[in-house]
Amino acid sequence: MTTKEEIREEIAELEHLQWASWARVRNPEHPLIHVPYPDLTEEQKDQDRKYADRVLWYLHSQGVVIKIKCPDCEWSQFGDGESVGMTPCFSCNSTGYVFKPLIEE
Repeated sequence: MTTKEEIREEIAELEHLQWASWARVRNPEHPLIHVPYPDLTEEQKDQDRKYADRVLWYLHSQGVVIKIKCPDCEWSQFGDGESVGMTPCFSCNSTGYVFKPLIEE
């Protein structure tokens, strides 16, 4: 299951790659263009996380959600469309999955 924080870090890493590509053209001597995202300091990563947060808010404003396994039923242990005659689950309508917003309000 992918959490909001994992999505945020992936977007932040993509932002760093995008910035590094741009910086190579504009300022090829910049010391951070060859530093991979995991090797940045927390302060440097926070700069990329600011942009990741903006992307997350945009996706949230457009109604983008994440699909997770239903925590309330036994249907989530089976694959899509697999029916084995279990008790119906009203949380997920017996699909095994629920949808959550990217950002909890």
